[in-house]
Amino acid sequence: MRIAFFDSGIGGLSVLEEALSRRPEAEFLYYADTDHVPYGQKSRAALIDYAGSAVSFLLAAGADAVVVACNTATAAAIDFLREQFAAPIFGMEPAVKPALAETAGRRVLVLATPLTLREQKLHHLLDAVDPAHCADLLHLPSAVNLTVLQFRIICNRRLRRSRLRIMVQWCWAVHILIILRILWQRCCRPGYNLLMVAAAP
Repeated sequence: MRIAFFDSGIGGLSVLEEALSRRPEAEFLYYADTDHVPYGQKSRAALIDYAGSAVSFLLAAGADAVVVACNTATAAAIDFLREQFAAPIFGMEPAVKPALAETAGRRVLVLATPLTLREQKLHHLLDAVDPAHCADLLHLPSAVNLTVLQFRIICNRRLRRSRLRIMVQWCWAVHILIILRILWQRCCRPGYNLLMVAAAP
């Protein structure tokens, strides 16, 4: 089976890495839409156009199924893609459900792009898995320009106000994931956890 992964850049490689460990017998393709990265500030219509072009290219290249390894593209375009193409199309889900299960009623902070937070997909998920409204939503400035001071201010404000126990991070570029882990370790008190999406069940 040939499984294709699509993302705005290299962030989806963290999802591909997980797939390689779980399905070593499969053949994989990877499409990075670096012409249009980053997706977070783009319009929904633009993302539908980008995603449709990417999936068309991957299916023409022989993919049997496509994973949209980008949460922003999933939020904006997954319904369109599933209507447009007969092949199986899989999207990303934030790790809110396992985070809520792990925290046992404590606060959870979800980091995402502004477009992701505006789309209904995330809010439908929260309605289904978070009836107690334990999840807080926060969009960050450009991760590339995020400084330790900015991150500390953002997290400390939320930590003091919500007593959150875990933070769920939507899939960003691999190098940003590394930076985020370092920032989290430097800025947040012991006992608070960071949950990455790629390996979430």
